[in-house]
Amino acid sequence: MACEFCSLCYQPTDIGVGSLLSNGLFGDGIAAAVVRGQGGTGVRLERNGSYLIPKTEEWIMYDVKATGFHFLLDKRVPATMEPLAPP
Repeated sequence: MACEFCSLCYQPTDIGVGSLLSNGLFGDGIAAAVVRGQGGTGVRLERNGSYLIPKTEEWIMYDVKATGFHFLLDKRVPATMEPLAPP
């Protein structure tokens, strides 16, 4: 099970571009999988994967202030999508 509650970081007074993008792009989500051993029928996982872009750890992060978490998004983030989904 995986849970992500982006709305917990919503800051109504933060009108920065990064905050506006995060509010529009990232929503709350929950996913779960039930997996069983041998025998029977069910879903078969064919493949999975992930893609890491080196030296981008600080491009998406949060600033902790007295009012809570504030989303910070580097302007280079959109360009990182091209290797994942070329035109």
